[in-house]
Amino acid sequence: MADDDDGEPIEGLSFWEPGGYKKTTKRITDGNQLCTEIVDMVQERCEIEAAYASKLKSWSKRWIAQIDKGPEYGSMESAWKAVLTAADREADVHLRVKENLVSTIQNEMRRWQKENFHKGMMALHLKEKKEMDEEFRKAQKPWKKRFLAVEKSKKEYHDLCQKEQSVVQRSKMYQNDTGISEDQKAKTLDEIAKLNTQRQSARGNYEDALRDLNSYNARYMEDMKEVYARCQEMEHKRLDFFKDRLKAMHQNLDLSNDVVVKQIAADFLNTVEQANAKSDLKYWDAQRGIEMPMYWPQFEEWAPRIAPITGNGGLFQRNTPNITSGTIRRLNEDAPPTTVSPVQTIRSTTVTTTTISAARPGSGMNNRGDFTGVVQRPIAASRESLNRHSSSRESLQTPNKSPFDSDEERGGGSGGGRDSKVYEEIKPVATVRTTTVVATESDKKSELYPPLPPAKAVTTTAPDTDSKSYNPFDDEDDE
Repeated sequence: MADDDDGEPIEGLSFWEPGGYKKTTKRITDGNQLCTEIVDMVQERCEIEAAYASKLKSWSKRWIAQIDKGPEYGSMESAWKAVLTAADREADVHLRVKENLVSTIQNEMRRWQKENFHKGMMALHLKEKKEMDEEFRKAQKPWKKRFLAVEKSKKEYHDLCQKEQSVVQRSKMYQNDTGISEDQKAKTLDEIAKLNTQRQSARGNYEDALRDLNSYNARYMEDMKEVYARCQEMEHKRLDFFKDRLKAMHQNLDLSNDVVVKQIAADFLNTVEQANAKSDLKYWDAQRGIEMPMYWPQFEEWAPRIAPITGNGGLFQRNTPNITSGTIRRLNEDAPPTTVSPVQTIRSTTVTTTTISAARPGSGMNNRGDFTGVVQRPIAASRESLNRHSSSRESLQTPNKSPFDSDEERGGGSGGGRDSKVYEEIKPVATVRTTTVVATESDKKSELYPPLPPAKAVTTTAPDTDSKSYNPFDDEDDE
């Protein structure tokens, strides 16, 4: 048996043999390594939990957007989204699992490892292992000395036995060989007697060393057991701690009894159970089916174009038109303006008014009636407005008089003549009535009701006549 105090433990070597304790002290190093490995194992699981949570959240976000754009509607849409909402909440649960694994497993394992395993000055060996090696070596040293003595005496005895046996065999050969002298045969017999004496002495030494060793075995075993018990206590502490941490890991990963997970599952099922086909079909009737409101076309009386009165007479000059838009009203224009709600589609009429600016009479007027000051007055696009100005239009179309008459002829002097308010300057106006359909954003989801383009303002501008004087009644005469 070789002494292996300074080398690695030999497989198959008994614990009681010299160096046999090294497998026990190596377990201390293995325990430190196992702490590192379990931390790495938990770290990989944390990365898996984080990646899974990230995948759940991205999956939920992408499909919620897809459902919002898709054709599903009503309570069934809510049931679809319940799947994704549950996944998003489960992602938070897995992030919590990851954080718990870090705090309760990784951090605790590192703390325990730091408290129970200490590296030496050169960071090559653990102090705990080195101490146990020294304790075992100290307990084994007296027994090892006796054991080596036994091994030595044993070897000597066996060697003498082997040598004596060889001489005896040779002596037998000499007895039958006539060519061997008698002196040579006598020497052989003397050598056998001498080896026999030596063998007997070696046997006695071997038996004495063995008795001495056996007498010390009890003390040796007691000392070795004491050191071994300390190693076992250290390992027992490690195993208990590992078991406790693995149970904590099980509690973190076992979501079957988690209150939040149970609530997520209950909310998910409740939302799906609330899906109602009759309610969804009724919703479809009201929003896209036969229950939708319809404003059927009605007869509208023709209304002449009316220009507002802007001043105390003067010539008309065409300028760059300024466009103002009216408001969206129903076909029944006596009703107030309609506001389109997010869940209701309203067919409406858009009235667009084009206003052409005219010069205000005042200082700086030349002989042709050109003015420098310009004002703009938008025209309200309502039937009340049109009716209110109808009487003014009739008074303006007085026979044998023109808006291009002089101020004296129009009564714009210091006294008589027609009422100057009747012949105030008129702003050319053109109105166009169009009918559009306004669709809400939610209507874009359904292929049965494709989205309509936004309402466009239709404008009509008066023909460009450069700086020529313009009479709004010329267009009416042409009509």
